[in-house]
Amino acid sequence: MDAKQNDKEVSLYLGNLDPKVDETLLYELFVQFAPVKSIRLPKDKVLRRHQGYGFVEFFNVKDCEYVLNICSGLSLYGKVLRVKKLIGGQTEAPELDEDIGPVVYVGNLDKLVDSGSISATFANFGTFRKPPQVVAGEKSNHAFIYYTDFESSDEAIKEMNGKIIMNRPIKMDYAYKKDSKEKHGDRTERLLYEKARENNFELEQLKKR
Repeated sequence: MDAKQNDKEVSLYLGNLDPKVDETLLYELFVQFAPVKSIRLPKDKVLRRHQGYGFVEFFNVKDCEYVLNICSGLSLYGKVLRVKKLIGGQTEAPELDEDIGPVVYVGNLDKLVDSGSISATFANFGTFRKPPQVVAGEKSNHAFIYYTDFESSDEAIKEMNGKIIMNRPIKMDYAYKKDSKEKHGDRTERLLYEKARENNFELEQLKKR
C-alpha cells in the first residue's frame, strides 16, 4: 500500500457542515478523541467559504476507526455531522447538501396530485437530484421539486407558473431555505452550488480511475 493510500486509510470525510464551522472548531472537537494530523475544508475560490464538507486526517487507522464510531449522530450548530470513511483509498465524492441548490415550491395543487404525477409533469425540464416531495394540506397540496441545476428550475418556474393542473392554477417559485426567510436561487447560492457540483464531479472521476 503506497503513501497516498495510507493517507486515505487514516482520513474521514465530514459532510453537512454549517457555514460557521471552521478548521479550528473541528480540530478542537476531534482532538478530544484522538491526535489530529490535519484538517482540510475546501473553499470556494470566489467567496472564500467552505462548501459544507471537509476532511480530517489522523495518525493511525485505529484512531480513525474509533472517531468514526464515536462521532455518529454528532451535531454542530444544529446540523447532524456526516462522518464517513474514504472508499478504496480514494476520496469519496461528497454528497451535495440538500439545503443548497435548486428547490422549487409548487402550490395550490389538487388533493389528488401525488409525487408520481409531479415527477411526470416536471421531468421534462431537467433531472431531479432527489424525488419530488408532495405535502398534503387541508384544502390543497403543495410540492417541492429538487433539480440538479438552476437552469432546469428557472425554466420550470418560467414555463409552468400559473398553468392549470387538474383544474387548479398552480403557483411556482423558489422555496424558502430551511429555517430562513430567504429563498433558494440567489446569486451566492448559485455560485456555491456550482462549485460543489464541480468538486463532486471531479471526485467521482477519481473513483473511476
